[in-house]
Amino acid sequence: MTSAYPYGQNPKNSSWLNWYNTDSRNILRVQDHDRRLKLLKQGNLAVVSFLSEMPQSKHDIHSFTVDLNISTPQLLLLNVSGMFRELRSGHKTAPIRHFFRSLVIVPAGSGFCIANEQLHVSNATEQQAKLAFKTPIIQTPQPAPELNAAPPAAAIPPVVPMVDDNTKQQMIQTMSQQSGMNLEWSQKCLEETNWDFNRAAFIFTELQKQGTIPAEAFVK
Repeated sequence: MTSAYPYGQNPKNSSWLNWYNTDSRNILRVQDHDRRLKLLKQGNLAVVSFLSEMPQSKHDIHSFTVDLNISTPQLLLLNVSGMFRELRSGHKTAPIRHFFRSLVIVPAGSGFCIANEQLHVSNATEQQAKLAFKTPIIQTPQPAPELNAAPPAAAIPPVVPMVDDNTKQQMIQTMSQQSGMNLEWSQKCLEETNWDFNRAAFIFTELQKQGTIPAEAFVK
């Protein structure tokens, strides 16, 4: 993650970026090799834990833009940017920030995995702040009357991706290695989240913070 103030914006007269600057991995500023490694978040648990510690925020979905730079069966490279309002920041008025995320996505099992991500956070410019959280008015054409309307189709239940046994065993081993839990509890955690590894890692992190995971889960 990196952070910076927009060009021409004075940090003394604008919303400070202290939280983001503390964990900023801008290699032009961070010269110490050990600190560079420390600021690099690797593994599902480390990433989910870092995201859960970030300031609470509310995003303006109408400001989102997505650029797909590379699309192949083996790799996706895309950029996502937009605006968000930071909540409980200590400011009198909740500051509006701008984010830019660059993601490298690769196939993993029956789905996909974010192999690398870079996040950049800055304050919104004056023009961006004016346009943020303004719902755009979209003129929709009136639908033409249907002469022979077909009966409504039955609702289709969501499709749950199937995970084969080999993939499940790999996920159990990875969860056990990254969480420190034994194989039995790692399997329970994955089964309760329908084998969604990222969700399982997030729930583990939250429960560990609350201290509700029994000691027997870590006995190997």
